[in-house]
Amino acid sequence: MTRTLPALMIATALALPGMARAHPHVFADAALTVVFDDQGRLAAIDEALVHDELYSLLVLTETGDPGPGGLQGGALIALAGADPNWDPVAGAALSLDRAGRPVALRSQHLSTGFEGHRLVSRRRHVPAAPVAADAPIGIRLYDPTWYVDVTMPAQVTLRGRRDCRVTRQPGDGTAQQSAYDSALRDALAREMGTTPAVSIGAVGADRITLTCGP
Repeated sequence: MTRTLPALMIATALALPGMARAHPHVFADAALTVVFDDQGRLAAIDEALVHDELYSLLVLTETGDPGPGGLQGGALIALAGADPNWDPVAGAALSLDRAGRPVALRSQHLSTGFEGHRLVSRRRHVPAAPVAADAPIGIRLYDPTWYVDVTMPAQVTLRGRRDCRVTRQPGDGTAQQSAYDSALRDALAREMGTTPAVSIGAVGADRITLTCGP
C-alpha cells in the first residue's frame, strides 16, 4: 500500500518550514498468537488488529452494527472502500523472518466486526512450509504508509511450545518521519510532472523476536 501525493502538493509541502509533518490518522493495537506444529516449527500466526475507538465509530457510521456475526458480503466490500487510505479487512503488512532472512507468508482474512466499541479484524498468516525455530524469528506488523500506527503487543500467545522467549523492540517514530521527508524529496527530485508514490515501509516499526530452545 502506498500513499500518492500530487506533485504540486509536494512542492508546497517542501516549501513550508520544517517540511510536511507526517503522522498517523488511525491507531491500532495488535494481538498475536504464534502456532507451532507437533515438531516445534512455526506453522501459523494469528493476528487481531484492534482499531481505536474514533476510527471504529466512523466505520460504524458507514456500515451500521453488523451484530454478532460480524461484517459479511457487501458490508465488507463497503468497508474496504470506505477509507481509500486504509483497508481494515486487508489490514497491515505482517512480515516474518528467520535469522534475518524473510519468510513468505500466505494471509487469510478470518473476520471483521465490533468487539465492544472497537473494530477488530482477524487474519491468519501461514508460511509455505513450517519454519524451524532453531534460530531467532522476527515478526513485524505495520502500515507501509504510516497512515495507521500499529502497536505490537508486549506479550505474544504461544501455542505448541513453552520454551520460547519473546522480546519486543519498540519502533522509532522519528525514523518514520525522516523516511517520509526523504521520500518527499526524492519524489520531487525525480519528476515534478508525475504523481509520485510515497511509502515509508517498515522503517521504525515495532519488532517481536522469538528465541526458542534452551
